[in-house]
Amino acid sequence: MAHKTILNWDEEQYSYLKKISKSEKLSIPDLLKNWVDEKRKKRKEKKYFGDSLFKMKGIFNSGKKDVGEKFDDYLYGNKKW
Repeated sequence: MAHKTILNWDEEQYSYLKKISKSEKLSIPDLLKNWVDEKRKKRKEKKYFGDSLFKMKGIFNSGKKDVGEKFDDYLYGNKKW
């Protein structure tokens, strides 16, 4: 089912859309649909988006600044906490 939306653009925005749509050889509605689809795809690619574990990021703090670079050393005991 298709939905229709009316948008009000100022002159600068509309000129920009016309310019881009002409260079892309797309209508303004198709240009906007493509933009929305690209945004949706990028969000889907982020597998952690909305993930409850990812939301916990930053809660745990070891005080170490180099954990990401030297995690093997910390995991396998080459360095002391």
